Amino acid sequence: MAILITSPGLVTTGTEGADEILFGSSVAANGSVVNALAGNDTITLTAAGSTISAVGGPSINGMGGADVISVSGLPDFSAGVAALNGGAGGDTITISNTLGGVAVNGGDGNDLINVLSGSVETLNVGGGSDTVNIATGSVVSGVTLGAGADYFSAVGDVAGNLVAGGGADTITLASFSKSGAILNADSSANGGGADSISVVALGDNADIKGKGGSDTISVTTIGSGAIVEGNAGGDLLTVESFGSARVQAGSGNDTISIGFVATGTVVAGGGADSITVSGAAGVYAGLSVGLGAGSDTLTYSTGVAGGTYGSVDVSSLSDSTVSSIDTVSFAGTTGVAGSVIFDVGSSTLAGSAQLTTGTFASGTTTVLSGAGVTGTFNNGEMVIEQTVTSVATMAGYADSLTNTKSGATVVFTNGEDAFLFIQGGSAGTDDDYVAKIDAAAGAGLGMTLDGATAEAVKVDFTVD
Repeated sequence: MAILITSPGLVTTGTEGADEILFGSSVAANGSVVNALAGNDTITLTAAGSTISAVGGPSINGMGGADVISVSGLPDFSAGVAALNGGAGGDTITISNTLGGVAVNGGDGNDLINVLSGSVETLNVGGGSDTVNIATGSVVSGVTLGAGADYFSAVGDVAGNLVAGGGADTITLASFSKSGAILNADSSANGGGADSISVVALGDNADIKGKGGSDTISVTTIGSGAIVEGNAGGDLLTVESFGSARVQAGSGNDTISIGFVATGTVVAGGGADSITVSGAAGVYAGLSVGLGAGSDTLTYSTGVAGGTYGSVDVSSLSDSTVSSIDTVSFAGTTGVAGSVIFDVGSSTLAGSAQLTTGTFASGTTTVLSGAGVTGTFNNGEMVIEQTVTSVATMAGYADSLTNTKSGATVVFTNGEDAFLFIQGGSAGTDDDYVAKIDAAAGAGLGMTLDGATAEAVKVDFTVD
């Protein structure tokens, strides 16, 4: 049935069939209500040139059926937003040239929502596997995707919070600009969807939360103070340009890739995580990496000759032990001197606990077990003169030499790799921190304690 609306403020009710409802003028939209009822209805509103905005906007309710709702040229209604409600069924909603104050609710069903131009205040797609496209020049202030595996693409700007809800959602954003805005990949704290999120420009202090599931999150440029969180699940996190921001993986075996670094923080969390840092400039001094529990690997793929590779934050000495060793690697870098700072964040590395320079032998000291074991200790490096093929054995020697002096710190080599050892305070290596510095030659190996705070040790080495 064809229905023409010619006056404002009317309540128009369709039939149970397939209706075609048309607003006859832009003024007719003001304060009007349309209830299309069941059937596959077509509702069209073109309000270009409307000057009456100090009233409530229209309320268009598709209700049942696969409805087609097209709205263009709505002003910013100061007395109430324009409400576009698709209702049940797979609806198609198209919006263009709006000035704001538009609220879209897709409802149940697999809906298609296109914002071609203008502004939308809130967009709630509802149930079903929905598709949303936000075109160039358009702005959406708040988005809720709801249940289902939704596809959300915005070439325009999302200038407010975005909640993806349940399901394995795909979210592609050119800009998530509002300072402090939050993108929740799942509506609950640990929703189970394996979401895919790609953001070209993440605003200052904005926050992306992967929540539950094995999420894939990619950010091209990240604003100051912004956070990217994988949370639960084995996540893949990629940030191409990284400065004064934070990447936090959470639990699970995560893979993190970081591009150019100015300053920033990476927290791997629990699980066996892999972190790769790269970038043509290779400036890493301002990068802080917390590896957390589990056997983690931190790889610097671009070298900094004679420079610092940033710091490894050690939240607990038990984060990396002989039975689960963290590795700091230098792929693609050879023949350069470098240093890594290990920061324990407290006065664990007390100067009085450190060993003095000298020699040792099992026959002349009670702190080193094993007949015929001799060696030297200089500049923080422990050298065993006999051939030792086991890292656990070398760590055991370091544990004996430091003799339960909590915070006593040693570096040693085993094969082609160097290791940092920090005494946990008890006999045996179970509570001792042991980290591997991969592909580091013995030449130039040494360590320097932070004498002012006793919170950090700098390990110097040469990559072979």
